[in-house]
Amino acid sequence: MNEYVFQAKIVDCYPESGAWKVKLDKSFFYPGGGGQPCDTGHVRALGVGTSGVGGSGGGFSCRVVDVVEQKDGSQLLICTPETGIPEPGTTVEASIDAGRRAMFTKLHTGEHILFRSIQNVVEARKEELTLKKMELREHEGVIFASAHELTWDDLLAAERTANHIVHEDVEITERVIGRTDIHKYPLLRIKAERIPGDKIRVLSIGDFDMSACKGTHCKRTSEVGGILVTAFNQAGKGNYEIRFTTDLTDLDTQEKLFTLAAEARKAAAIAGTSPTTLAKTIGNLKETNEQLKLQLKEFVKSGTGVTFDEKKEGDVTLYSKTLSGFDHKKITELVRPLLNEHTVVCVLNDTGDKTQIYLFSNSKHDAGALMKELMATLGGRGGGKKEAASGSVEQSKGNDVLKQLEQMILA
Repeated sequence: MNEYVFQAKIVDCYPESGAWKVKLDKSFFYPGGGGQPCDTGHVRALGVGTSGVGGSGGGFSCRVVDVVEQKDGSQLLICTPETGIPEPGTTVEASIDAGRRAMFTKLHTGEHILFRSIQNVVEARKEELTLKKMELREHEGVIFASAHELTWDDLLAAERTANHIVHEDVEITERVIGRTDIHKYPLLRIKAERIPGDKIRVLSIGDFDMSACKGTHCKRTSEVGGILVTAFNQAGKGNYEIRFTTDLTDLDTQEKLFTLAAEARKAAAIAGTSPTTLAKTIGNLKETNEQLKLQLKEFVKSGTGVTFDEKKEGDVTLYSKTLSGFDHKKITELVRPLLNEHTVVCVLNDTGDKTQIYLFSNSKHDAGALMKELMATLGGRGGGKKEAASGSVEQSKGNDVLKQLEQMILA
């Protein structure tokens, strides 16, 4: 027997929705809470059964997939059946998935160390960092926090501090304090309103961190095996999502590290720089790109360089152009140089849900009459005079406008 395997007796059991709900006279499964998932494992009968394998009692075996903590502190194990049927009074051997427990234990302890490290960085500049919630997943932890500002530089500085604490092999202790004693611990991180009862379990990492927590934790910081921030996103103003992993000696984690390093080296080669200066190079490229986008926007607004498609039949020339976001005044300025004799100009202006149509004519064709016929055919609204007319149709019909107009003018 060890901390992951224990013997107990079934005191109650019943089937429900294809699973067995089993209550033992004692249980050491972690029921989940505080962002940490529950333990999983097995329950198997010991000793002589009444019916053997496939029957009840001694032949019983099931997989524990969930743990529900009852109001009286006992646990109800939610199990998927494997063999046999459970019986009250049966002695069983319960085993907790050691690898899963260890993974979440390292992640949970790592979360305490990393959050305090980030908090120290933020508080050093007289700002606050608030923990909203924490989630532990397979080989990954996620911290949801709020702050005035948080950057990669902050996180990397915190990551260095966190790994220093891991390397220092600091002792991790726990104690239980009364609710009325909270004021005696000014550095205690706690959301007292979320904790029921008068007794509060407090976890201390040397003199580095102290927080109220019910999860499973390492006994010393070196057991965490290293901490790596893997992703960082802003989720709305002042809200941040920080992903991290622990146990950097784990083969799966090392594979991820090699993948990250490989991608960084390839990206550096594409950018024409080295991995150590890649972030700075990307920042410069992003800044340059934003400047070019602004210049392009101004270029488009000015109309400089806008060219029109040209089609001619007989003595009539049709100029056409599809634009986006132009106002009527700018369109008129663009069209004016084209309005020579025997000319019709059509501009389609995309506004998002609609396509605006502008017709200008210096020919035998009446712009108002052309617009009226277009609207009758395409189901839009519009009108105008002989020299100029305007209307609009659904965006999906924008391409049909030019086809219909060409048939009307050039056929």
